[in-house]
Amino acid sequence: MRPAVIATVLMLALCGCTLERDPNKQYTVMGQELGTRTFRDIDGYDSKVSFIGADPVKRREIQNFTDRYRERITLKNNGLIEYSKLFRGGFSPKFTDAEMIEAVVVQPPYKDRGITFDRSKVRNAGSLVYLVQSSATHTCFIAYFVFGTASGESRQEARGNQEVGSSICYPATAKTAIDLEREMVDILSRARYDDGAGNRMLYAPAPTRSATYCYDPKLNVVSTPSPPLGCVIGDQQITEEAFNSWRKTHNPNEARPSPPPSNVPAPASAPNATPSARLKELEDANRQNLLTPAEYQAKRKAILDSM
Repeated sequence: MRPAVIATVLMLALCGCTLERDPNKQYTVMGQELGTRTFRDIDGYDSKVSFIGADPVKRREIQNFTDRYRERITLKNNGLIEYSKLFRGGFSPKFTDAEMIEAVVVQPPYKDRGITFDRSKVRNAGSLVYLVQSSATHTCFIAYFVFGTASGESRQEARGNQEVGSSICYPATAKTAIDLEREMVDILSRARYDDGAGNRMLYAPAPTRSATYCYDPKLNVVSTPSPPLGCVIGDQQITEEAFNSWRKTHNPNEARPSPPPSNVPAPASAPNATPSARLKELEDANRQNLLTPAEYQAKRKAILDSM
């Protein structure tokens, strides 16, 4: 396969998008919609990436995807770290970490700075794979690596279930390649992808957030995702009043049911209104990796409670 074609395929794998798709949404290479591209700010306590020693982070954000947790970290030096962890399965073994870095470097943001890919300059520090390259105007650091253990993955050769990408560029007069390498390798070597265990020891939880209430019109169930997550794709955010009204209407153990509120739509069809049919649709959605384990359990409980 020619280098240009390889680069195109690799970038599709990186950004998960193709032409003629909603530019505000993220997709897999196969076209499955994952969620909105919009990031939401979180505090240190809720971050799943912690650091040994001084905290180098300026800002933390997350995206609400159906198949993975994704967090973007802006460092105090304005560098970026993007961390993803699949809920099930593993990343494709088709491309190496070095090839993924190459796919990034051939893009305009780096080409315009005069940065080129030189495979002989790709380096390793433990699991960290990175490239430091300079031009007449800029010095850039690009890293990408996959690690962890694939779960529920049928392909034996599948890679791990976690990936990290990192990048930063300085004007050539501001920092040398040696200094930039030392700075970024130090930061990334101190990162711990520990589901936030280290952060929960360092930071106090944020003030109690208002709960988020969601309604799934296809399954006719309500749920309350744990902060800081919001409603999954296809669900509608509803008010607490609407949530409580639905519970009273659909839970036979509640007191006298009240009519459903106007902002909660009725089920799309009569067959889907039966608990058994809704459970079947829920199982189908779960098999397609459209729900996180927590969302699956919450919706399953809501259906069973209504039986």
